[in-house]
Amino acid sequence: MANFSTLDKLDRKIIYELDLNSRIAASKLARNLKVSREVVDYRIKRLIENKYIRSFYTHIHSEKLGYTSYRVYFKIKGMDENEEKKLIEYFCNHENVFWVVSCNGAYDLIIHLAEQDAYKFNEILQEFLQRYDSYFISKDITLVTRLYDFRKSFLSEKSVNYQNPVIYGLKKSFLEIDKKDAEILKLLSNNARIPVIEIAKRLNITSSAVIYRIRELEKKEVITGYSCTINSPNLGLVYCKVFLTLNFGDKKKQQELYQYCLQHQNIIRILYCIGHWDFEMDIMAESTSLFNELLKEIKKRFSEIIRNCESAIITQSYKFDHFPGSYKALK
Repeated sequence: MANFSTLDKLDRKIIYELDLNSRIAASKLARNLKVSREVVDYRIKRLIENKYIRSFYTHIHSEKLGYTSYRVYFKIKGMDENEEKKLIEYFCNHENVFWVVSCNGAYDLIIHLAEQDAYKFNEILQEFLQRYDSYFISKDITLVTRLYDFRKSFLSEKSVNYQNPVIYGLKKSFLEIDKKDAEILKLLSNNARIPVIEIAKRLNITSSAVIYRIRELEKKEVITGYSCTINSPNLGLVYCKVFLTLNFGDKKKQQELYQYCLQHQNIIRILYCIGHWDFEMDIMAESTSLFNELLKEIKKRFSEIIRNCESAIITQSYKFDHFPGSYKALK
């Protein structure tokens, strides 16, 4: 396992730039970093081979296409390795499930899924429970109303005072797309750096048609960016989640909490939810002690509006998609 602090400056700069725009051409990235194209190609290849970069993903706003995001949090009874493997495979193989992680703390397993119809979501959930309810001690469900995906500013040498987050869920739309657009989204979801010519070949259309379709999806804000997923355990980073139940009487303090998250380099994502709690944070830190210090500071600084606080440390991520039926990261 690597230690994040041992990554040299160039590797950190490359990961940071790819997180800002993972679809950037290697030649342009090389110019930005003042190194050769060959060095950039070699470094990216090495980061992938060492599994420091897990995938290059596309910010796809499924809510624009009528989907609602739900998260289900499970406490699990003891089960043997084979049973756990089957449970994980079941969730990973479901096309509506976007995210599957195991964790320690308040929960043992978290899944994120998207569905256009609340009744259909209930059918999916009931199907899960009919198969595996005997394994679950309890479950909590949240409906995600807004999600702010921050850039991983801890990768940058420069101090970042303000981040421009990718925002999901401000308004639900019901845009219709054809099969070819859907295939493009499935391909780009986990393969943001896939060449246009490769997409054209798979869809049996011209490269210019692919470029036009991607630009139209960007104009409609179905696609709003391209980033990369880093493999936190392989970099010696701790990936944590914090669940806050808030007192909504103090709007000023709520805004201060948002600004605090926006400016803190270790907070990489926040969610506003309807369900068991109201506010959720994703945090990446170099150690559990640093995470504990940050959590202590948050609870002290915002004690006036935090009614309850729980947390979990993610131990393994099995799936991370942004669109139903997404193709796996191409090797």
